[in-house]
Amino acid sequence: MNSDNIKNEIEKEISSFISKKMVELRKKTGKEVSDVEF
Repeated sequence: MNSDNIKNEIEKEISSFISKKMVELRKKTGKEVSDVEF
């Protein structure tokens, strides 16, 4: 794999991880999570 492919894979994994965490946070807090700071 070249570095671009690796970068794209990592970005996909990170974004799906963030999406899962957002869903968990919404369930826990019962609020919409719109502003997330990194």
